[in-house]
Amino acid sequence: MRLGCAALPSRYVYDLAVHPSFFGLGVGASLIRALVVAAPGGEDDDATDVEKDDSEVSLDVRFHNPAKTLYTRLGFVSSGRSWGFYDWHGGLEMSARRSQLIQQFERARQFVLWTPQARARVSGVLSGAAKDSEEETKSSEAACAPAAPTAATGAFLWTHEQAAAHETLQIGASACGATAIVNALHALGVPVSIPDAAAATPTRLRKYDVPLGTYLAARSVAGVDHTDFQRALPKVAPTVRFRFFPTTTALQRRVDVMSILRRWIQWGGAPIVTLNPQVVASLVPARAVPDAWHHQMVYGVDSDGRCAHATNGENHLPRVWLHAQLCSPSVLLIHRDDVLRWLEPPFDKEDLKGALAAADTSTRGRWTELRVVEQVAAVTAQHEAGVAPDDESPCVLPPCAPHVPHVRSIRGHGHKIGDERVITHIVIPACYSTGFTVVAPPGCRAYEELLTAPDLLSEAGKGIHAVPPPGKTATADRK
Repeated sequence: MRLGCAALPSRYVYDLAVHPSFFGLGVGASLIRALVVAAPGGEDDDATDVEKDDSEVSLDVRFHNPAKTLYTRLGFVSSGRSWGFYDWHGGLEMSARRSQLIQQFERARQFVLWTPQARARVSGVLSGAAKDSEEETKSSEAACAPAAPTAATGAFLWTHEQAAAHETLQIGASACGATAIVNALHALGVPVSIPDAAAATPTRLRKYDVPLGTYLAARSVAGVDHTDFQRALPKVAPTVRFRFFPTTTALQRRVDVMSILRRWIQWGGAPIVTLNPQVVASLVPARAVPDAWHHQMVYGVDSDGRCAHATNGENHLPRVWLHAQLCSPSVLLIHRDDVLRWLEPPFDKEDLKGALAAADTSTRGRWTELRVVEQVAAVTAQHEAGVAPDDESPCVLPPCAPHVPHVRSIRGHGHKIGDERVITHIVIPACYSTGFTVVAPPGCRAYEELLTAPDLLSEAGKGIHAVPPPGKTATADRK
C-alpha cells in the first residue's frame, strides 16, 4: 500500500500527497525531508554537504489547506499570497533555506517516530487494505447507493457520513465541473472514472504571461459552464438524462429553490448547482473574495428547507446563502493586482479595445456594455497616483462599473484617499449562468419528469415553484 508520494523536479516542491489513512503520522514530514536531501544544490555550490547549502526550497499551498501548518512547523515561511495557481481563495507562497530545513529535521526526528497507538492504527489500515478487493467494491457500491428520503430527514442521496467518505474533491485546477459530474454520478450509483470525466469535460485554463486583454478574455471563460455538462454527460454516462434550469431571474421573482432541489432529489435526481461565490464581496475583505465561480453537486436538502448540503466546497449552504449565489448576473470580479500584473505600460485604451474586440463580438458587446476598458483605466490611474488598498480593504468597484448585486451596495464604504475610493476589483463578462443541472438515471421519477417539467418561470411552473405566502404550505407534487 502506498503511504504517500512527492515530486521535486528542481528546488520547487511540485507535488506532495499523503494517503488519508496516514494523516498525522509524520509521513508528510518524512517525504519533505527526503525531497530536501535529494534536491539539487545551489548554482554556486558543487559540494554535497546539504547542511551548508543555502539554496532555497519553495512551494505553493492552497490558503485553507491544513498542510500549511506542517510546512510552517518544518521551517517554511510565507512570502505572500498566491493568486495564479489556485482558484477559490488563492494560496500561499512558502520557502525556506535548505540548510535550515536540514537542521530543523535533525532537531525534530520525533516526527517520524510512531507511538504504539500509531503503530496499531497503521497495522489496522494495512490489514484492511489486504482484504479482498471485490468485497471492498461491493461495500463501496452499497455505501454510494441513494438513501431513501423520509419526511423527517428531508431528501438525501447520501447521508453526511457517506458524503464525507465518498465525495470526490477537486480533481484539478478549475476542474470543479468535472468533479461535480463525478460526484453526481457516484451518488446515483452510475459508474464513472475520474480520468474519463476529466477527458469528457475539458477545462479551459487561465492564461499567464500574456497581455492583459488576452488574460481577461481567458479568465471570462476559464473552467466550464453548464453547456459543457451537456456535452460531457452523454460521453461518460450515455444512459442518464439531464437538464439545466436557469435561476437568476427566477429567484428574483421569489421562486423557492430549496423546494425545487428537494423535490428533484426525492424523485431520484442529482442536482449540480452553478454558483457565483463572489457574492461574499459585501461580507469579507477584498483579498478574501473568491476569484472564480463554482459547480457543486447537492446531495441533500433538510426537511425544513433551510439548508442544502453539497460536495467539493462549502458543504452546508443555508437557504439565504444559496439563494444569493444562484441569483447573480453573468459577471466575474477580477482583483486589481491581476489587472496590474498583466498590464503592459504605458496603458493605451485603444490597444486594450483592440485586444478585447474578438471577445466583445462573441459576447454581443458585453465587454463594451460593462465598460471594461474604462474600469482598467480607473485602476491604472489610481496605481500611477500611488493609491493602493490594504489587505483589509472592502471590495470596491470603479465608479464607471455597472450595478452588480451584493457588491455595488458597499461601494461607499471603501477606504478613501482624498476624495477617491480605493478600487479593489473590476467587473468583466463571464460565460457562466447561475442555475442547476439535474442528472437522473433510468428507472426513477426524475428521469421521466425531466422531459415534461416546466421552466421555473413558465405559467405551468408558477404554482409548483413559487414561494408560498406566509401561513401557507407549498403546492404538493404534480400528479
